Amino acid sequence: MKKLKVDDLGRIVIPKPFRKELNLENESPVVVTLENNSVVIRPEKAVCKCCGIFVECDRDFPLCQNCVEKIKKAYT
Repeated sequence: MKKLKVDDLGRIVIPKPFRKELNLENESPVVVTLENNSVVIRPEKAVCKCCGIFVECDRDFPLCQNCVEKIKKAYT
């Protein structure tokens, strides 16, 4: 958790480690929602939790098809 302040224009800066974890670069599109009294900022596209590439997915733990296949192979 990191404490941040909202500036005069209503902006905050997403800390660099968070941007790196989500593969957010300059001009990366994000989605902002209000959920359970909290502001949630997500990449427009999900990021595979294993390899970090963008995937079309709305699950809580997104995985690309390549990583899914690797996991299946490792556990079968």
